[in-house]
Amino acid sequence: MKHKTIIHLALAASLLLGTSGCEDIFNQTDWIQPAPNPSTGSTATSAARQIRPASGAIDEDLRDVSGEFEVSFSSEQSEDVSLSFPLAAEYLPENLSVSDFQLERYDEASSRWIAEGFVSGWDPVTKEISFEVSNPIPAEFRTALIRLYKYRIRVYIFSNAVTVRNPDSPFRITYYPVSYGYKASVKQDADWDGSGLDDEPDIPNYIEDLDQALREAYTGLLAIQDSAGKQLFKALKTPIDVNVLDTGSDLGNSPLGGPANFSAKNMSNWQDMRQTAAHELVHVLQGQYYSLQGLFTGRANRWFIEASAQYFGDRALQLDAAGRNALYSDGSKNLENYLSVPVLASDPYSFYALGHFFDWASSETELTLIPDVLSQSSVRDSRALNSQLQKSPVFNSLGDAVHQYGRYLVTHPGADDRFGLNVKNAMRTYARKFLDKPVTNILNDNLYIPFRRELPALASNYLSVMATELTGDNLLVIAPTAQNDQIETLSYSNPSTSSADYPAKQALDRNTSLFSEDSLTLPHFGRDQANKGFEILLSNTSLTESANADFDLYVLRPPRILEVKAGSVRWDQSALADLPGDKIKGYSVYIGGTALKRNLPVETGQSDQTFLHPSIEVDSDVLVTLSDTLDHEWPEPLKEDVEIKLKQIAFNNFSGNSNPDLPKIVTRNAGGSITFETEVTGTANQNVKWQLAATGSGGISSLSRATPVMDADLSQVATVSQNGNQVTIQIQPSVKGIQFIWAVGTSLADPSVRSMFVIEIWAL
Repeated sequence: MKHKTIIHLALAASLLLGTSGCEDIFNQTDWIQPAPNPSTGSTATSAARQIRPASGAIDEDLRDVSGEFEVSFSSEQSEDVSLSFPLAAEYLPENLSVSDFQLERYDEASSRWIAEGFVSGWDPVTKEISFEVSNPIPAEFRTALIRLYKYRIRVYIFSNAVTVRNPDSPFRITYYPVSYGYKASVKQDADWDGSGLDDEPDIPNYIEDLDQALREAYTGLLAIQDSAGKQLFKALKTPIDVNVLDTGSDLGNSPLGGPANFSAKNMSNWQDMRQTAAHELVHVLQGQYYSLQGLFTGRANRWFIEASAQYFGDRALQLDAAGRNALYSDGSKNLENYLSVPVLASDPYSFYALGHFFDWASSETELTLIPDVLSQSSVRDSRALNSQLQKSPVFNSLGDAVHQYGRYLVTHPGADDRFGLNVKNAMRTYARKFLDKPVTNILNDNLYIPFRRELPALASNYLSVMATELTGDNLLVIAPTAQNDQIETLSYSNPSTSSADYPAKQALDRNTSLFSEDSLTLPHFGRDQANKGFEILLSNTSLTESANADFDLYVLRPPRILEVKAGSVRWDQSALADLPGDKIKGYSVYIGGTALKRNLPVETGQSDQTFLHPSIEVDSDVLVTLSDTLDHEWPEPLKEDVEIKLKQIAFNNFSGNSNPDLPKIVTRNAGGSITFETEVTGTANQNVKWQLAATGSGGISSLSRATPVMDADLSQVATVSQNGNQVTIQIQPSVKGIQFIWAVGTSLADPSVRSMFVIEIWAL
């Protein structure tokens, strides 16, 4: 189709941004007032000191309107910074759109001025403009406290730009031809990996493809509806202006309401252009909802604005799995901080990927979820999103949705062409900054990994550790430093890169959260064991409050026995490695399943430790275990099949069934006694501790289900005496009325084994 070409002298003056005007067809403009961020507070501002006045000089169709400013940055600044500059009114074009301004930073390494930042404020009266920029201090130089950078602002005057429009297209595209050799000159055909469209020999293929991509996206975006069946975005007044300029490292940089700005060179191929065109066009259409005069502010909801631009662009183009991964990941650049910082953060390394969360939440609820947020929001999009999520039967809140989404990514690493796996890898890298050393491979001499973070509201962490070099059969312990009901967790053994592996897995915290328990444990952990790795997701589900997410991850290893001889055993203490002393309770020594000594204190400063006991023979089956202060013991001592049997039961003034499987002994005369002998099977330790207990819950009508109160003083009712295996229970003659008590025998070989029966006393 033939394009109409004109020399673009100056863009038409924009109308003031607002939602008034034509009901069905209208464009927004981009006068922006500096405004605080009502969702997260004002963006930090840095003072700019002018070191050279504006000259009005023109170079490559850009006029100097600010001079040069020197700005100081601190290495401690992590959020975007707002820079404000006064402009020389005498050099400003008469017909001006704020999108024509270009902020540039001088890069000392290349000795070049580089375009960056986006407009966040403009005062047409004082002629002061604000831009938001990221901290330019390179990561490798973040040890420097303060660094100075030079900035300037120039404005496109479009004195020799070219504007073209296809008569069948609503878009009017302005660009600088290749022949000019400008930084803003469009990419030449030989360097463009496009769609193959080449209808007009006088128009660069890059521009022809951009028009085609914009039309495709525009059709898809206008088809999106809210839950009321209304068109989310209204058609724009034509022609719709589009600029192809130098946008620094960005693929596009469009103010809300337009005009859309695209990079003249950074888009590498046709798919790249399709996705960028859809994203930037959403920003133009979002101007119908975000007034930038202070009532609402794009900066206040930038996380939602960028995430929804990704999501709506995805819907408009109906991308496949590979395209979705490319859109939301951008080569993993978009994932560096994703989910590890609050979802509401104004963070370009997070909010572009957040569109994937929007898509997932929509698939779990309704396709109209995000359109309804945009159409019904007021001031804070976070409130509107939380409200819409709560209306669904699926989610309790935004925090709940974020955690469930994290669970989905953990268990579906292959989703969307391995997008889930890419997120897990990025989050694992981010989590390392909260470790005392950035090591997630547990070694024989590196058994202790503390994680320390005050987890912000609506932020998450993912951490995985591996045991590919840890020898032996070990116990992994994961213990929070304090309990907290704000933090939800999901943990598994053996992290997998395949979604197909997770349905057969069982979460360690399947019915709870790590931060609701004292600890979680994973036995048989090591390079040659069933469990060779561990992963955990933590999510702070609070909408407003941070939470202490500190936990310790450590390994209990079996103490290695060095020598067994008559009367003693000696073992190596290397199993302690780097475990903190306050985590360890001590050692226990067993022969078979019989404990000779429990919780021997660790002899610090010694490479080995010895225990003496006359029962130890040269050929004894001796086991030494290590216990922590949470009462985890490893290796687990032998569990014998211990049972207590009663023999030779005799009654004095009693009547009842002597069957020990269902004993109930009744007397109608106080002063009687019960005698019997005990036999403990399954162990050499025959010791049984007998005591009397009152009946607690369960009541006298169901004594077989009653819960004994073990600390009750029943000396006024009855007493227990033991002589070896012989046991006597004597009822006091002074007992009056009806009494129900338990006789409870506990095996000292295995305290979990008990023999219990009821004594019913009628002393009338």
